[in-house]
Amino acid sequence: MQIIKHPEFENDSFYFIIKDFDLSIEKLNSLIKEDEYLSFKDKAFAEERISTTGCDKFIEDRPSLRNLKKMNCLESSIYTHAVNRKNNMGVPVLYHFIKRMIEKDSRRALLNFNEELAKSYCSEFVKLNLDISCLSTIHYLKDKVTISFRANDIKNEALFDFMLIYKYFIRNVYEKEIDIHVFCSSCQNFNCFYLYVDNLKKMYTFYEKSL
Repeated sequence: MQIIKHPEFENDSFYFIIKDFDLSIEKLNSLIKEDEYLSFKDKAFAEERISTTGCDKFIEDRPSLRNLKKMNCLESSIYTHAVNRKNNMGVPVLYHFIKRMIEKDSRRALLNFNEELAKSYCSEFVKLNLDISCLSTIHYLKDKVTISFRANDIKNEALFDFMLIYKYFIRNVYEKEIDIHVFCSSCQNFNCFYLYVDNLKKMYTFYEKSL
């Protein structure tokens, strides 16, 4: 792993590169099962389930869920549903489109998870129950993929975000070792960054022992 920039204060940015990452869905699922909250999110991603039912017990100490009780649904935080809504196609069809584009060495294979500014504005000043995506984009190139976050809670969400994004948006596109670039514009709980890095390295260890 190469750390290009680590965060030095709250809402600072970070950027790192994981070289030649490859973890099978089976091995990833065995890691996911070890955490109740991650398993809950994984099931929601798989089913594109955006209901807030069952989320209550996970609210404590998770800023990203601070307005959960006011929300009607998680239409932006469940990224599999979000891309379906924005692109009018399911994830398996997106795999096909993206694979064809990167085979052509295209630079245009980019998934956009950002909300329009009006919705973000309303979420701050008008309707606090609106769900706003923390993930901005995933940009696919032939030899690397870049995950960009608007915001990321390093302590509570970052590792789980990485695992689910890899499972649902990266592994089935490349199906091989790939360099993964991760950038965040504004992170929370910045002092947990190296714990996050250590946990990512443990995933490396799990992968290497499973070869």
